[in-house]
Amino acid sequence: MTPIESPYAPAWAMLRIFAGERAGSGGLRVWWGSTDDLGFDELPLPQRIAAHASLVKESWPRIAEEEIDGEGALTLLSILSADCLSYPTGRRAPPQHVKAFAAGLSALGPRTQFYTNVDWSGRLEGDNFGWFPATNARFDAGLIGFNDEVGFLIWVEE
Repeated sequence: MTPIESPYAPAWAMLRIFAGERAGSGGLRVWWGSTDDLGFDELPLPQRIAAHASLVKESWPRIAEEEIDGEGALTLLSILSADCLSYPTGRRAPPQHVKAFAAGLSALGPRTQFYTNVDWSGRLEGDNFGWFPATNARFDAGLIGFNDEVGFLIWVEE
């Protein structure tokens, strides 16, 4: 069964929309897959997903320092899909994309966990936030989400 044919179709659509929104705005890594047999068994699951998606090895422990809730994940996607990391302007994704992001995150179910390298510190409405670079890029930020079956990674690099 492909992601488009599964109950996770809205999550797959979320990744496609995010990638389309970021097109031409720096580097982007997107990964979707089963959380079984990722390898790197010595690492916690968020870092295993990052390792499997080929982020820089030395940074794996820092990737999952911030656990955020679904609302924070939605806000982060809205910011990362539309704004610049190096010179943030406060721009957000258009409402129809935010709606698709919400449907995608919701499709993963209530037990989904989200991690980021962003220093969230409760600044949901701020137009600037800190992060701990996880790649060789000067600026990067991303989101890792997973439930008991599948996971995803969205990573923006500028």
